[in-house]
Amino acid sequence: MVPRLLTIDHKRNRVTTSMECLALFNRNKDEFFRRFVTVDETWIHYNTPETKQQSKKWVLKGESAPKKAK
Repeated sequence: MVPRLLTIDHKRNRVTTSMECLALFNRNKDEFFRRFVTVDETWIHYNTPETKQQSKKWVLKGESAPKKAK
């Protein structure tokens, strides 16, 4: 699954994985297409999103609120 809010480590991992996929593609295109599968996690049929009230979080004074993916 691909997170919507990416950390620096997530971004580095995606670059590394993309480079490995590109190398496999350049070595053997047929093998690449035989192996490679993609998924889009946004197609979740039974997703029940939190209400605005449910997603509220307590924060300390001066602390910024957590980021939410849209």
